[in-house]
Amino acid sequence: MNFSLVASNIVQSNITSRVEVIVNCKPTTERTNVSVGITDTSGIRFSSIIIAFPLPQYVLEYEDGTKTKGMTDTLTWNSVNNFTIHFNKSDAKPRDYGLYYHRINNVFGNTLIYVNVFPQRIPDSPKSIEVICDVKHARVKWRSSFNGGDPQTFTAFAINGQRETHSQPLPDKGQNQIHQTFLENLQPSLTYVFYVSARNSHGNSSSDMKSCAMLKETSDLTGVVAGSVGGSLALVIGIVAIVVIVHRRYTCNISFAKRNKKNAREDATYTHISERENTEARNVYDALARNESEKQYETILMKGKNMKVWQNLKKSTRICFLKQKVPRKS
Repeated sequence: MNFSLVASNIVQSNITSRVEVIVNCKPTTERTNVSVGITDTSGIRFSSIIIAFPLPQYVLEYEDGTKTKGMTDTLTWNSVNNFTIHFNKSDAKPRDYGLYYHRINNVFGNTLIYVNVFPQRIPDSPKSIEVICDVKHARVKWRSSFNGGDPQTFTAFAINGQRETHSQPLPDKGQNQIHQTFLENLQPSLTYVFYVSARNSHGNSSSDMKSCAMLKETSDLTGVVAGSVGGSLALVIGIVAIVVIVHRRYTCNISFAKRNKKNAREDATYTHISERENTEARNVYDALARNESEKQYETILMKGKNMKVWQNLKKSTRICFLKQKVPRKS
């Protein structure tokens, strides 16, 4: 590990000196378990990355502690304290299957890596599947398992009755890693069954199944709600309009009724007065007519200086005696 030391004083500033610092450590590695799947023609190939200083020593042994035969190895320096150790055997046989111990050590300690060599097979089933459903798509998550010694890919499936939808194949990111993908063009409000398939050149395996109901489509709910609200609003407006029309008509009828009633009273008063006036006039007329039609007579007697006048009227007789002096003849 390298460091840069910068120093300065009043005479000169920014004097730089490069210093290399070496940290001693025992061998360490990220993976302490390695699985190697092989075929009759593929051979055995695997590698391990080691961090250590000083340079470590290493050995590959069978499970019983004996050293392997026919296995070649190389060490590559990546940096001062970082190394990669490679193992290779081109003609693997069934007797080469089994567990190996890869021992690494230096003066500060040691570490042990377990190596399992086996014939390639189908992948182990994906695990820890999770599904999150939306309206028309779903997100599927899972954790990868051992690939069977051969590179694997993953495909997510969604099934509803006879309908099946699947994702594009997704490459493996490594054992026990979280993967996820999306399934599109699903139907709202339906319930689907989801699972994940792992496939390599030897076959495939499937995860457990998970069911999930898609969400309802928001636009449909909005349309239904809007239709209901619109219908209710139209009904309310219709009722209000009918009430207003009926109220106005009723008010007009009342006004007409009041006006007609007033006119009727005025007409009745006018008729009563007219009838009374007509009655009085008719009575006067009748009286006069009857007086004219009745026999009237006058008797005028003029004897000497006296003159008598008789008048017969209705129900009464007036007799007037008029005295008039008659001038004497000379």
